[in-house]
Amino acid sequence: MTPAEFAADLHRRADALPGEVAEAVELTAQDALTRARWWSSGSLSLKQMRRKSVDHPYARRHGSPKLNPDFINTQTGVFAASWRHSAPVEDAEGNLTAAVFNTDPKAPYLEQPDGGPNSKMFARHPHEQVAAEVAPRFEQRVALALTRVLEG
Repeated sequence: MTPAEFAADLHRRADALPGEVAEAVELTAQDALTRARWWSSGSLSLKQMRRKSVDHPYARRHGSPKLNPDFINTQTGVFAASWRHSAPVEDAEGNLTAAVFNTDPKAPYLEQPDGGPNSKMFARHPHEQVAAEVAPRFEQRVALALTRVLEG
C-alpha cells in the first residue's frame, strides 16, 4: 500500500466513524426507552400495594420504602406510555447524545429528592436504574463500532 493509498484508507475509516457512533447512540436510546417502559410497568394496583404494606408503600413516614421506589406500578398506563427519546444530536464539543424523557406531568414529582420538599413520599428514580442498565451496553456498542471502522 502506498502512502497515498494508506492516507485515503485512513480518511475513509475516519469518515465512517461518526455514522457508526450515531448508530450506537440511537440503539442505546431505543434500549433505554424499552427499559424505562419496563421500569414503569409494574403490575401492582394501588389497592394491592396498600394491602401489601398495610399503607402506601412509598410513604416517608415509614422511614424507608416498603417496595422498590424505582419500580413504578402501572395505575392508568399513562406514565409508562409517556416515555420518549430524542434522535442523536451533536453537542458543542462534538459528542453525540440522545435523551430519554417522560412527558407525563407527574414525572417531575417522582424525580425530586425525597419526592420534593413537601412530599410525603420517597423519591422515585426509574431513570437511574435505566442508566445503570444501558451504560455497559452502550460501551459495548461503541467498542464494536470502533472495531468495525478499524477493520474496514
